[in-house]
Amino acid sequence: MIAYFSLGDYKKSFALSKRILSIDTYNSSAIFYAGMNLEQKKKFTLAKRIYRYYQFLPQSDPYYDLIKSRFKLMVEREMEARAKMAVQLEKSVGLGQVVDNTLAVLYFVNLLDDPRWNAISKGIAEMMITDFSQVKKLRVIERVQLQKLLEEMELGMAGLSDENTAPRMGKLLRAKNLVQGAYMVKAGRNLTINSEIIDVPESSNFGENEYSGELKDILNIEKKIVFGTLEKLGITIPSEVKKRIKQNTTKSIQAFIEFCNGLDEYDNGNYETALSHFQKAVKYDPKFRMARNMATMTYSL
Repeated sequence: MIAYFSLGDYKKSFALSKRILSIDTYNSSAIFYAGMNLEQKKKFTLAKRIYRYYQFLPQSDPYYDLIKSRFKLMVEREMEARAKMAVQLEKSVGLGQVVDNTLAVLYFVNLLDDPRWNAISKGIAEMMITDFSQVKKLRVIERVQLQKLLEEMELGMAGLSDENTAPRMGKLLRAKNLVQGAYMVKAGRNLTINSEIIDVPESSNFGENEYSGELKDILNIEKKIVFGTLEKLGITIPSEVKKRIKQNTTKSIQAFIEFCNGLDEYDNGNYETALSHFQKAVKYDPKFRMARNMATMTYSL
């Protein structure tokens, strides 16, 4: 199976992987090479179905991270295809198709012309999306789907400051509510973040909130925005969910900045540079789970 794949004989390699899986459903090497062979045939949807079995493997399995990273890559391809379709069919996507309880978090806009802090926007979004995903009453749009849509719309960070962008993206993402905002970092330490919630079908917002503090407090502010958003949406969460959300953090601002830069490089396809940033984040804070997960996934690509 492995030898045939190395030689480029994907048909025989796939046949052997199928035979192994018919005997041992969760054989990790067979799962990996079955998926890789399907990728060679451009059958990405089928490859994704095969790779999803990583969830049934022990994390200690030598193929676990490899399969998981391929699965996430197939998800990214799927999101890219969906974004293309959404933009192509934009005129026919009505607000009646917005899905209730669906929430999207847009990248927050850096209001000052200081590129050192641009990547923070992606880190804030990723943290919020992960936090909101803990709430069962919400269907949260993944960051990768947002990123692919931005790329398809050919919008950079500057485009997010256009007041017409949020409603358009809400419609394309079929989101009922959007969380968006802006931030400023002054003198490398003083932080101000503004956030608001937009009701897409009603084209209205719930009002804007402003938070101030030092840059090192950014994740404490992020939690305030998350809990404030849930309160405004009328969603009450159990204490154990609130605890999990609070635990999704890092006390190291250096780790968070490296994580943000890693996300930005990952989105640009610079995986080696992204991996370096994620590894630095983990070095600053070995308990920073999100950075560790991204480092593992990027390393496996």
